[in-house]
Amino acid sequence: MTTENIALQAWRKDISYILHAVQGESDSRTFHFILYDQTGAVISPAGKTVSFYVQKPDGNIVMLATTTSGSTISVTLTLQACAVPGVMPCWIQLVDENGDDLRVDSLLLEVQVCDFDGAVESSSEFTALQEALGDVAKFSGHLTDYSNPHQVTAEQANAVPTERTVNGKPLSADIALNATDVGALPSTEKGQPNGLATLDAEGNLVQSHAAGFKLSVAQGGTGASDPVNARSNLGVGISLWSGNWSTGSITAEGLDAYSVYKIAFSEVGTCAIVSKNGNSIRGLGGNAATATTYRQQYFSATTSGNGTWEKVYFCEYNPVAGSQTQTLTVVQIIGIC
Repeated sequence: MTTENIALQAWRKDISYILHAVQGESDSRTFHFILYDQTGAVISPAGKTVSFYVQKPDGNIVMLATTTSGSTISVTLTLQACAVPGVMPCWIQLVDENGDDLRVDSLLLEVQVCDFDGAVESSSEFTALQEALGDVAKFSGHLTDYSNPHQVTAEQANAVPTERTVNGKPLSADIALNATDVGALPSTEKGQPNGLATLDAEGNLVQSHAAGFKLSVAQGGTGASDPVNARSNLGVGISLWSGNWSTGSITAEGLDAYSVYKIAFSEVGTCAIVSKNGNSIRGLGGNAATATTYRQQYFSATTSGNGTWEKVYFCEYNPVAGSQTQTLTVVQIIGIC
């Protein structure tokens, strides 16, 4: 209802302004504050959490909501702040994103006594009271009159007219919709071919247990009913390259589509399991004939990421003797995952 603009010096210790209000007021007085520092520069509330506090005569502190616009901080006195008369200290608090906390305390709120409890209407105004009570009685009769005496239309009441239809069915009576009306599958198609799959008590697809059932790879399955074809469909254990590689580089389609590989060598019957990390492919294998006769096979290469691998080093190592026994030739690369 009423507003007041106030400029405050944030550094002042004495009371620089007294806010005025009347007991029992609610949301009727709004104050707009602009804060200044010692140099006279405006303290901006932008990016800060701003709060306004009032300490009531009983010692309780009330926090009021604030709004900011540009350099202005606005607060509206609530009924709680004006409930008890007296002179009350006030604070404006600003907290920035770093946790810096500024509190301006040069304010007082003076709430003037104004208690209407027990007030009565004067005899000269008693007739007005009787007329008002008569209007209330008429209104009470309106509450039970459903004949629409004011002829309010559906459009005026923002209601749906009875001429409106749902799926071709008018709203003048109860509507019964079936699966076809809403484009749903009838319950009779549950568990049927080209219908709706059902679940058992454990949450598994009932239809998946039918003989010969196959869930495609695109649907999250393997597209096969046996392990061999399942691995093939998923690309597990697929030969990506074969030949003789002991120097230089090789190129093959899909060579970089995996992270783990099996490497076969021509010189030994043991394969190395290697993994790709960034552009490096490294790993090893091993075999033992006796407790003191065993070998380790090492593989190291790099990839350009386009299906071309460059050899770094392939060799067999004797950990007992602590020496390399032979260099190796790669004859096959199998993708695992």
